[in-house]
Amino acid sequence: TDDKELVCLALEGAWVFSYASYRLQHDKEVIMYAIEQGTVSMDELDEEFLEDLEILYKVVLCMPYEFTNFVEELREDREIALNCVKIDGRIYQYLNDELQADLDIVEEAIRHEMPLSWISKDKVEGYEDIISDPELVLCAIKHNGKNELLYASEELRNDKEFVEEVMRILKELYENEEEEEE
Repeated sequence: TDDKELVCLALEGAWVFSYASYRLQHDKEVIMYAIEQGTVSMDELDEEFLEDLEILYKVVLCMPYEFTNFVEELREDREIALNCVKIDGRIYQYLNDELQADLDIVEEAIRHEMPLSWISKDKVEGYEDIISDPELVLCAIKHNGKNELLYASEELRNDKEFVEEVMRILKELYENEEEEEE
């Protein structure tokens, strides 16, 4: 159909993008709305939209698993990768080896919900510095829970002040979960 309002309404709960008219399938506003709703696959978009940074960043925000469908040139660009992990650190898993070894990208990914377990100590020069950085390890714990402590350096795990801070954070997380359940 070529009725924009009807298509957007339908996109709120169904995968109907492919039934929209050619004009609406090429309407960036409709595409962005479908991405927000999670009701479009990047396979359904024309190539031109897989080269659009605004669409890429919206996808990373709403449907990070679709990152792999973007053109290689965008996926392998360091600045784009850095911006993407700042939106969702879990994008890290879809980056090539070179970008996964980039210390700035690794640190930003941790700050934005990437688990420490995803870091390959064989790939990342500076791995020991990362797992010895209290700020990064605490950030990982806040986002991913107590198991992140397993990946912290032995020095941090034996640091009484650091462990006390971890316990405070975990207590706070636990209390917040209890409040949400009520």
